[in-house]
Amino acid sequence: EGLVKYLSSAPILVMVWEAEGVIDMARKMMGATFGYEAEPGTIRGDFSSSRGYNLIHGSDSPKSAEQEINLFFNPDEIINYKLADADWLYGKND
Repeated sequence: EGLVKYLSSAPILVMVWEAEGVIDMARKMMGATFGYEAEPGTIRGDFSSSRGYNLIHGSDSPKSAEQEINLFFNPDEIINYKLADADWLYGKND
């Protein structure tokens, strides 16, 4: 109940990212859990100094990601597509 109250206390934006190693990449971009401990240049390091409100959540494992995706989306709401610039973003071996 507390989590629902917290998550519904303000608007949120929910996204699903998919790529090889995406969980580690996303967690590096987010920074340490508490904004006051996060490095500058990370989302939390640049925009948060709170212990309780850390701005962003990222799954810590594929299993958690699957559970969390199912909280917000129906299977038919997740689509696969190739980015128009994918060939420029990823090398042939990526």
